[in-house]
Amino acid sequence: MTTGHTNCNYHCTGIKPEKIKMSAMRNITFTLALLLSTTFVGVQAKSIDSLQKQLDTATTNHVKAQLYTDIADELIQFNGQKTREITFAQAGKAVEYVLKAIHFNSKLDDTLAIRNNFNCLSSAYFIQRQYTQAKWFALQSLYISRNRRDVAEMINSLMQLASIKIAIKDYKMAEKDFNEAIVLSKYKNDVNRQIDIEKCLATLYDNTNRSKLALATEKHCDFLAANIEKITIQQAEANKVRMIAQAKIDAQQAKIKQAKMALIAKANKEAQAKLAIEQAKTRKAERKQYLAALKKEYKWPLALKQPKTEVAAQNSISEETKTETVIASNTIDKQ
Repeated sequence: MTTGHTNCNYHCTGIKPEKIKMSAMRNITFTLALLLSTTFVGVQAKSIDSLQKQLDTATTNHVKAQLYTDIADELIQFNGQKTREITFAQAGKAVEYVLKAIHFNSKLDDTLAIRNNFNCLSSAYFIQRQYTQAKWFALQSLYISRNRRDVAEMINSLMQLASIKIAIKDYKMAEKDFNEAIVLSKYKNDVNRQIDIEKCLATLYDNTNRSKLALATEKHCDFLAANIEKITIQQAEANKVRMIAQAKIDAQQAKIKQAKMALIAKANKEAQAKLAIEQAKTRKAERKQYLAALKKEYKWPLALKQPKTEVAAQNSISEETKTETVIASNTIDKQ
């Protein structure tokens, strides 16, 4: 499953660029744009028809999910440069296809594909100006990327969120997202990406009447561009130092966690031993109580009774003994 790239919908063109005013140039540009747009619409229609035919014959969930995603991509040009104006209807259809893709990707437990679907949904809802939904899906994508520590996709989600917040005029939070994205671009040592983000930030400053900040940010962009190789090396060295420091912190935290787990295991073992002793005492007390109750109820232990056959035998022996005694006595008297 291919992962999509979240395009920033905020046009970062720098500070008040000069506009071309020649009417002839405008006419040529308009004509070329019209021709290109017409050509692309025809190609796009063929592409979507082809994908739809493949979808009609698809049998596996994986293939269906990919085709639904691809059709949505074609409808709103999600993974590519925007070459035409996307209509609300096209964005609506894209949403329908992506939701179907999510249904299959959820069954497949494909987290990356679902993240890509969330990005696509955020873009489609942004086109429809449904900013609440667009923001929610961008946040879900960012959540997945943070858990996976995927810095590049975190930057994409932050740029998308900044675009949405600018659209709803939440400029302070948009600035925060841009600044976080700049920090992450330094972490990735991607100076070109950092320049692009700082240009967006400069445009935001300019559009919110903070011309000094805008100018300073633009100058910093120029400085980065002029010294890109040197800065790339510096950032690489800084990242190396940071990674070593982070490794030490992680090792210390691992030791602390291991010690805590050992203490927890020891405490659990002691608790289980104590519980076993208490249970043994309880069972002994219950047995003693039961025997006492049994003795009281049945006057236990009971006197043993001899069977009738044994009693008769003993009586017979007693009679014979008496007879023998009398005979012996009489014999002695005669003598």
